[in-house]
Amino acid sequence: MTEIMKASLENGVQKIRITAEKGYHPAHIQLQKGIPAEITFHRVTPSNCYKEILFEEEGILEPIAQDEEKVIRFTPQDLGEHEFSCGMKMQKGTYTVVEKTKKSLSLLQRFWITSIFTVPLVILMIGMSTGGISHQVMRWGTFF
Repeated sequence: MTEIMKASLENGVQKIRITAEKGYHPAHIQLQKGIPAEITFHRVTPSNCYKEILFEEEGILEPIAQDEEKVIRFTPQDLGEHEFSCGMKMQKGTYTVVEKTKKSLSLLQRFWITSIFTVPLVILMIGMSTGGISHQVMRWGTFF
């Protein structure tokens, strides 16, 4: 099975570059549903087969000259595997539309969130062990 290349997300737009030369490279890409996509095609080959780019399900048919870059823009909506091809439908590639991925917290964000909850506990433990915090505070949460 051929590897699927995921589009990168830049300023709320999915971006990926595909080269047209003896097929499409990468030939299989992944996009997220509901996020605008910009697929940049670079035609290297002089073959007339690659003179157009067709996204039939999206209603897109665009001409592209040799050594030209053409940006195809659309917002994927239908989940699953879809096809793009040359205008003659001889050279083909696929794009798979998946649900949006949830953004995970960065390492720095996780550090600050952990610190907010950990620092007060550390101060309380140090105070209890050195005797700096009274006996009454140490009994909070107990039933005695």
